[in-house]
Amino acid sequence: MGSGHQSDDAARSDVELIGHSYRALIDGSAFDDLIAAWNRRIGQDAADGKPARFDDSMLAQFSEIDRLASSKWEVVNSDPVDELLSRCLSAAMVQNADSRVIAINPAGRAEFALEVGDTDAGDWLAPAHAGALRQLRQAARSGTNADRRVVECTAADDSARLRLAEARQVALPGYPQAVTLIRSLEFEWLEDTTALVEQSWGLTEAEGQIARLFYRHRSLAEVARLRGVSVQTAQTQFKAVLAKSGCQGQVELIRVLTALCIQSGIDAAPYEGEWINPYRNEKRLIRPGGRVLAYSMAGPKDGQPLIWLHGPNLNHALPRAVTDRLDELRVRLIVPSRPGYGHSEVDRSLSTEEDNVTALLSLAEQLELSNCPAIGTTSAGNMLILARDRAPHRFGRLGLISSFGKIDVVETSRVTPSHRAFFYLSVSAPRLLGYLTSLGLRMVLRHGPDWYIERAYGFNPRNVEALRNAETQALLRSDTQSMVRQKGDGFARDLALPFSDPDPALLRANRDDIWIYGSEDSHLAHRDRANTRQLPENLQTVVVPGASELLVYQRADAVCDLIAKLTETSAATIHART
Repeated sequence: MGSGHQSDDAARSDVELIGHSYRALIDGSAFDDLIAAWNRRIGQDAADGKPARFDDSMLAQFSEIDRLASSKWEVVNSDPVDELLSRCLSAAMVQNADSRVIAINPAGRAEFALEVGDTDAGDWLAPAHAGALRQLRQAARSGTNADRRVVECTAADDSARLRLAEARQVALPGYPQAVTLIRSLEFEWLEDTTALVEQSWGLTEAEGQIARLFYRHRSLAEVARLRGVSVQTAQTQFKAVLAKSGCQGQVELIRVLTALCIQSGIDAAPYEGEWINPYRNEKRLIRPGGRVLAYSMAGPKDGQPLIWLHGPNLNHALPRAVTDRLDELRVRLIVPSRPGYGHSEVDRSLSTEEDNVTALLSLAEQLELSNCPAIGTTSAGNMLILARDRAPHRFGRLGLISSFGKIDVVETSRVTPSHRAFFYLSVSAPRLLGYLTSLGLRMVLRHGPDWYIERAYGFNPRNVEALRNAETQALLRSDTQSMVRQKGDGFARDLALPFSDPDPALLRANRDDIWIYGSEDSHLAHRDRANTRQLPENLQTVVVPGASELLVYQRADAVCDLIAKLTETSAATIHART
């Protein structure tokens, strides 16, 4: 192929990239076309043996697309689960057919005492109505037509007032079975409702509280008890509320207050998908340089400490089959959110590798860890190896799950098309990495976590099988929302992690570390790493049959065995304050 023909091909390729990039601003399917176009460009560059080159006009176009993709004014969240919740003005949650919560709004967390990823045991439900909800869920699993139930709730305030909720089946795109929407038929009294009532009727602050408590409890005796006043005083204040509102009695007042609750709910900002730390006990420390590092704990407080370090956008939220065994294993997990995920901040003055390593060192130092074993999944394992190399007294034996080490050219050619395009830009054209990341993030915001999960893991039949598991689906949604929370900072910077080389540090440590990976792991199956890398002779390697890169979700038993082996001879210590 002559140089002139190559130039024509390159020109056509550039026009194609720009066209698909602009389309991807508004069309989800165009992002897949864009990834395909980038992979064709990668093939052309490989055939020519030349690095990627783009002229100033092309770079200006990509910069403009990045600016447009980063602007929020045009992004409409069309995640079907979040859209479903956004239409609920009262406490609400969405569950899959196995009763696991996959989304819940703020009022729902308070009303039902549940979080994303929880299995609903029905503690909020009146016992006499448990059978009705059970029948509805069974119908969802079997695909039969039983789409709606009205059930009675237990009163969180121990009052005798009847509280009702609606449970109904909803078919959503991308979900093989109907989900169950559960929403309270009580309209929540928001903070804005108090202001609306007081301003509308000229109530005093005390009278506003009387109105709120009466709406909530429907009993003046209960209002008096909660206010710490006599029933007579409560009745006097209640009469003032009736007079100022123009209502003729209690029934009319409740009807008007309900309408005001609905109005304040409509005026409130709609629910948007948000990340809730699944461990619910998040702590934060300040690193040198002022950046926040968030971490959580799981397991018995007097258990053996072990750091669990999540990989790029997976394995932060762990399956119940792992966390439920921590008491038995006598292990206290320390689970940091790496920089760029959840509430942990990125230090842009540092490289990705340095940012992650120094975050680990800050965690170990401030918790006063000593000889603490740790587990890292995928390329996060690189960071644990490098951190231990700098502070060997802080870290003990390591468990490495799935692929770790420095990725090579052969591997980048065999990963998924999406990952190949991102890796290519991170190495060959880093100035363009931000533009493609912004477009990808825009798609996640528009189409929801499932859009990303399908493209990140749907290429491997073993992964597809794992994604049919309701718990795995909920946990990966949580991890994706953790990534999105900081506008994809963690994802974009994590593309550099696989290019860190931890092997020399691993050899220097010469510890009895353990590496486990699945026999169907797409990033490992194409070659025998033991024959192409110099690894310590005492590195124990365990191949888990049938598992893929989603091993943590597929084989909780293998993960628990790894935890047990790392802690059985450990003399790790941790400061008592944790």
